[in-house]
Amino acid sequence: MYKDKGWIDWSELVGRENLFKKERLDFNAFQAEVRSIFPGTGIVSQWYGQERRKHPTWPSNPDKFYKGKGWIGWPQLVGRKKEE
Repeated sequence: MYKDKGWIDWSELVGRENLFKKERLDFNAFQAEVRSIFPGTGIVSQWYGQERRKHPTWPSNPDKFYKGKGWIGWPQLVGRKKEE
């Protein structure tokens, strides 16, 4: 009904951000940003889950989002060699 009358999408209607339209960093930029902030200790995935709330360009599931685009694993994301 509103297709040609300014309709954008449901998220726009209720004043929320459309997560599918959110711009994301390419993997190398993302990894560099994460490495520059990671404190160096602790479980990477747990730290990431808390920290990503402060970074709107970070995906909630980087392992899925960057699959086939450079993702290897959580330890490699922050420059560690062995698995958690």
